[in-house]
Amino acid sequence: ASFESAIALLVEAKISSVPVVDTDRRVVGIVTEADVLRVGLQPDSRATLIPRSAPAAPWPGAVDEVMTAGPHTVRLTSDVADVAALMGEHGWKSLPVVDQDALVGVVSRSDILRTLHTSDEEVLRLVISAVTEAGHPEWSVAVALGLVSISGPRDAREEQLATSAASSIAGVRRVVTPPPAS
Repeated sequence: ASFESAIALLVEAKISSVPVVDTDRRVVGIVTEADVLRVGLQPDSRATLIPRSAPAAPWPGAVDEVMTAGPHTVRLTSDVADVAALMGEHGWKSLPVVDQDALVGVVSRSDILRTLHTSDEEVLRLVISAVTEAGHPEWSVAVALGLVSISGPRDAREEQLATSAASSIAGVRRVVTPPPAS
């Protein structure tokens, strides 16, 4: 693909990166805003009285001239907490998502932030539904600022079930299961 088409896609779609795939949809590279900026623009000769001695490098024609090859990808089944940690650790704004090595999408930091913005009322409704489907409608659920508290599990297995059921809900930041009352 042309470098110009990658720039146009970044600008028009208001995204920070574009995965580059081969004919089998395997991710072979990524073009980011930073890759475009590294190409180097022609300096404005009016900006300084001292002439620039180094000529500008030729403008790239294809994405493979500027892309970062072999970018990190995440699986469709990756845990969002792991994805968020990767993004935070490396400063990445987005990551290609693959299923059986074929590109299926891109997840961005703003996608993750949107899930955290789910209202407590919606989280409560969804967690109650999840624990009911898990066979425990008697468990008591409370939600405050994305922190879910589930009272009722009697042992480690039930605590794990409660945590698993609630953790899968968008907007859940943490799950606690207080010990049963004695």
